[in-house]
Amino acid sequence: SWRDKVVITERNYKMDNMKALMMYLVVFGHMLECFHGTVRWWIYLAIYSFHMPVFAYITGYFSRINPERTVKGILYPYFLYQTLYLMFQRFFLEQENILQFTTPYWLLWYLISLLCWQMFLPLISWKGFTQEKVLTATFILSLAAGFDNTVGYYLSLSRTLVLLPFFTAGYFQYFDGLTDRMKRGAGKHLCLFGCVLCVLGIKRMSGVLQAGWMYHSMSYEAGGYSVWIRAGLLLTAVFWILVWNVLVPNRRIWLISMLGRYTMPVFLLHGFLIKWMEKSTFFHWSENVNLLIAAVLSAGICICLGNPWAAGLTEMKWRRRLMRRAV
Repeated sequence: SWRDKVVITERNYKMDNMKALMMYLVVFGHMLECFHGTVRWWIYLAIYSFHMPVFAYITGYFSRINPERTVKGILYPYFLYQTLYLMFQRFFLEQENILQFTTPYWLLWYLISLLCWQMFLPLISWKGFTQEKVLTATFILSLAAGFDNTVGYYLSLSRTLVLLPFFTAGYFQYFDGLTDRMKRGAGKHLCLFGCVLCVLGIKRMSGVLQAGWMYHSMSYEAGGYSVWIRAGLLLTAVFWILVWNVLVPNRRIWLISMLGRYTMPVFLLHGFLIKWMEKSTFFHWSENVNLLIAAVLSAGICICLGNPWAAGLTEMKWRRRLMRRAV
């Protein structure tokens, strides 16, 4: 049960495949920030309408209370890569900054949010609360956070609170039974139809929507939007989570399942390449050519970094081997 999570020895290929897809969209979405264009804009909005909520859901799905794993898997990488990225920004990108650890650098906000979500687990899993009560409370909290102008980038607090309901739903494995029922009959066809309608809706509203609303990093006043817009975005993300749970196959898929197993090195390292592309104005072709190159390069980055060798590098396993040999 979700209250007594244990280590699962058998791979959950559906989640591996979802992680691979979302990680590809993270890289592709970041690469889309390197150039401009109308088509590029609504694709960017479509991706950002769901990819991080889905990742929060997947993260919650596999989370359990484990302080040692939290320190080694979250705290240590955050301090290391926060330092590396700030040094990269100062000496390579030639942008002024100071070495600090309270405001995460760009993509590293997710590690701080993940740390906070882990700290929420004892409260979320308390037996005095039902799933429905906890989910309702976290949803209300995510909406209420937008009224406080002090909740923003500092310690990634805004994103932590806004995405907390998705992490919680994943921890409860809340949609498993519903998605199993949706897979029967015409459920998959309805999901595909809903996907098309959602993307077309985002395309039609691309002139009104703002990317900052989907970052979930600012208050309503700072971002120029309302609680109703945030509620609509959260419900849209819930729909996408159901869709991917239904459509993504629960079987091993060559290469994709492996990439889903090793998403952390892709997440931690691809930012250096994206920032280099921004600085060098790498994308200087037409919009369609830029989109094609970005799609292919994103797949290449995921393949090159989403493997056991890159994972060993980012997890610093080589350092532990050297220490053992020295002893």
